[in-house]
Formats: sequence, structure tokens, C-alpha cells
Amino acid sequence: LEYSLPFVSIFASRLAFIIYAIAACFGCYGLLMRFDEYVNTLPRFFSFDGIFIYSVIIICLKLVHEFAHSYTAKHYGVRIPTMGAAFIVMWPVAFSDVTDAWRLSNRRQRFMISAAGVISELCIGAVALFCWQLSAPGIWQSIFFVLSSVTIISTILMNLNPAMRFDGYYMLIDLLEIDNLQSRAFEYTKWLYRKIILGF
Repeated sequence: LEYSLPFVSIFASRLAFIIYAIAACFGCYGLLMRFDEYVNTLPRFFSFDGIFIYSVIIICLKLVHEFAHSYTAKHYGVRIPTMGAAFIVMWPVAFSDVTDAWRLSNRRQRFMISAAGVISELCIGAVALFCWQLSAPGIWQSIFFVLSSVTIISTILMNLNPAMRFDGYYMLIDLLEIDNLQSRAFEYTKWLYRKIILGF
């Protein structure tokens, strides 16, 4: 991670984010203009080959996602003791151990470490959506479709969902500046129920 960080940081430079933003604008505009065509691409992947392509791309995206967390943590001087794969409900998931980020007193830095995976996926999705507009029907357009749809769906439904203890939850902790947010929310909800229903 330390050796490759200077090379990878090019993808997180100011110029790179300007390119991602431009790609996102053109991609979203093209998506609005050709939304029916985009949505109608999905049924083509309801096959064994389509599921295989989706699976491979999801694995690659999740690896990028976890490396983004690790590289951002390294940028802020956080130690990364382990990276690897774990099983959640018998489903393999990639992970990077960035728990040492809690030693950082700067909440903005902690927020950036939590958000790095989501940002990396959204940038890939923006570029893929832009490339989908430019490509002709075929294998490349299919790959760009899968890349853009997976990043948009997985990021919004899972990673940014604060109700699940994924990136969105930890980002919300640093935005609200409330540690142990889940346990405090449960305790507050129990107190509210007792007050409203039981009158305690």
C-alpha cells in the first residue's frame, strides 16, 4: 500500500475528480434521454453468462472499494493490519481493517476514510455511464452497463444506507458527531416508546 500509494493517488487528484464530474453530468443527461434503452438492457443478463459477468464485475468493484478505504487510510497515516475476505451469512465479502481510523481526532479525515469506497464506486459508475453513451451495442456497451448499474444500485441501496452498519452508518456518525450511534438510537427509541405508549 505504501509503495503504490503515489501511483494510485493520481486517480484521486483534483483533475481526476473534474473528469469524473464531467463524465457524471454527460452520463446522467444521456441516461435521461435514453432511459428506456438503458433499462431494457437488463433482461439480457438474466442468463448464466449474464450472472457470471455480473458476479465478476461485482468482485472487481468490491476489491476497488476496499482498496480505496485502505489507500485513504494510508494517506492519513492509519495502520492497515489486515485485508482479505470474510464470510457474512455464507457469502464471501472483501474487507480492509481500518479500525485504527478511530484514533484520528479529525472527524473529516475519518469521514473520508469511510466514504472512500463509495466515492470510488460512484466515480467508476460515472465514467462507465458516460462510456455507455458512446459505445455501440456489443460486449463493451454491456460491460459499461453492468459497471454503471452495479455501482449505482449497490452504493445507494447498501453502502449509503445508514440503517445498515456499512459505510453510510460510519459516515453519518462523523457527520452528526455522535459516537455509538446505533446503540444510542435504540435506547432513545425504547425511551420514546415507553413515554408515548406507557406514559413513563
